Amino acid sequence: MSADPISEPEPLDPEVILTVDYENKTIGVSDEAVRIYYAVKGSGKPENPRQVRWVVLGLRGKDQLFIRPKEGHSKGLFNPVGEGTYKLFWPHIAAESGPPFDPFKNTGADEVEWHYEIEVQSQGAPAFGVDPVVFIERDG
Repeated sequence: MSADPISEPEPLDPEVILTVDYENKTIGVSDEAVRIYYAVKGSGKPENPRQVRWVVLGLRGKDQLFIRPKEGHSKGLFNPVGEGTYKLFWPHIAAESGPPFDPFKNTGADEVEWHYEIEVQSQGAPAFGVDPVVFIERDG
């Protein structure tokens, strides 16, 4: 009888729960400082998370939720086609950042910060928001 081979662990992408509270005009963020890793030239530990997953709770009907870089932060670090912006609306209430695009380009840093804003828009106008951060650490 042979034993099953032990496989490498799958990375667990941090899941950030965004809870929209219309009564208090706030967005609760389960983790306002998430850490992910960027594998430099294919190196790095396979169990380290490479992207962020956002899940939205409580968003109403035709309202929209935007996740986008804060002014002065890279628009091409995540989702370069959308200039770093993710747009969520019912029933599409989850988004994944995908891995960052070369966050250490032209820098000797081992960690960079991506400050972003989350904003609810109701009837096309900004309603309320919050400003969390993603820490990206060099892996390898």
